[in-house]
Amino acid sequence: MIQPIGETAGKVWRYLNENRKASLNQLKRGVGADSNLILQAIGWLWHRILVAHPQGGNKPDDCLFSRVEKLRPHPGKLPP
Repeated sequence: MIQPIGETAGKVWRYLNENRKASLNQLKRGVGADSNLILQAIGWLWHRILVAHPQGGNKPDDCLFSRVEKLRPHPGKLPP
């Protein structure tokens, strides 16, 4: 199951890189995967601080997802 999530995360990242922001429905059409797999991929990207916290409503269908413009250090790592 990890491989499909990683592959979908790559597709989501590329889609957001080209389009800057997208709703879940736009990602479903652009990536060609179901909502659950896209949300898992977004969770993986968010954990890696590659996707910004969703903006918008309380439901995933109402949110806008965007890629992070500048990578931040992982929250678990201390600066040198």
